[in-house]
Amino acid sequence: MSIPSLLDHPNFTLEVLLVEVDKVQASDPKARRGRGGWRTVDRRLRRVVDRQQFPDAGALVELLPPDLPDSFTTADMATAGAMPRAAAQKLAYCLRALEQIELVDRTKAGFVYRLGSDASPR
Repeated sequence: MSIPSLLDHPNFTLEVLLVEVDKVQASDPKARRGRGGWRTVDRRLRRVVDRQQFPDAGALVELLPPDLPDSFTTADMATAGAMPRAAAQKLAYCLRALEQIELVDRTKAGFVYRLGSDASPR
């Protein structure tokens, strides 16, 4: 929740790593329902696939899919960007807090956004 305020700081750059990880699981009959009786006991880094740097708030705008309409919802973001809607909602939260997108309307389908006047064109 504090990432939007950090991204605006001039001496801060966010670096995100895309990694492959092996999960080591052990059978645990006391594990919560829904876990199927397995508990993760360790994670092992297999390799770093890629890294992305975000030096400022405007760099996050580049994560938006290029073919979004002028007004869009998080469902539009998720579909166009081939990402889960929860991820699109988190991205929208950050972009809105950074004033890169602005809230236009609220419908039954969800909030409707558009690029803010401060956002650089994609």
